[in-house]
Amino acid sequence: MKNIKLCLLFIFFFTISKAQNLSYGVLLGGNFYQSNNDSSSNQFNTDGTPIAFNLGGYLEYNFTENIGIKTDLTFNKKELQFENTTNFKLNFIDISPSLKYDFGHEYRKGFYMLIGPRFSLLTKATAEGADASDVFNKTSIGLQLGLGQRIFTYVDIQGKFDYGATAFYESATTKSKLFGAYLSLNVDLEKMLNK
Repeated sequence: MKNIKLCLLFIFFFTISKAQNLSYGVLLGGNFYQSNNDSSSNQFNTDGTPIAFNLGGYLEYNFTENIGIKTDLTFNKKELQFENTTNFKLNFIDISPSLKYDFGHEYRKGFYMLIGPRFSLLTKATAEGADASDVFNKTSIGLQLGLGQRIFTYVDIQGKFDYGATAFYESATTKSKLFGAYLSLNVDLEKMLNK
C-alpha cells in the first residue's frame, strides 16, 4: 500500500511540474558564517576563513507573474571553536521557505528578491572526534533576506543574508547565534528537462 501511495505521489508531482508555475532544481554554493555571543566569558568563534560548502535543492511555485514561494533545502557543515580550546564540527540541514518577488515582466527570467525564515536542524555534532550533540540545541531559527538574478537560461546566482533569531547554543551565562550569508548557483532542472 505504501508503494502505491508513493507511486501516485510521484505521478502527481511530475504531472503538476509540467505546469509553468512549478520549478525545481539543485543548488551549490557557500555559507559564510560567524558566531554572535551575548557573553564575553564563554564564546564560540571561527578559526581561519569561516566558509562552509552548501549543497541542496529547491522547489519553487509562482502565484502571479511577480510573486511566488521558493523553498531551499540544504546541507552544510560548520566548524567552531569554544574559548579557543575545543573544536566543534556541526552538521546542519537548513529549510528556508521564502516569499519571492520577481522584478521582471516574466517570472524566472530576471532579478528577484527573497525574504523568509530559516529552520536549521542539527544532525551531528562532534568535538575532537567524540559525540557532542547534547551540548547544542537541535533546532534553531534564522531570518533571511536575499537577492538573485537569472544569469543563463537555466542558472540563477543567489545571495542571502542570514541572522539567527534563536540560539544554537545556550547556557546559564551565554547564548550563541549564527549569522552570515549564503551565496549559491541554482540550476533549474525543470526548465532544463522540459525544454
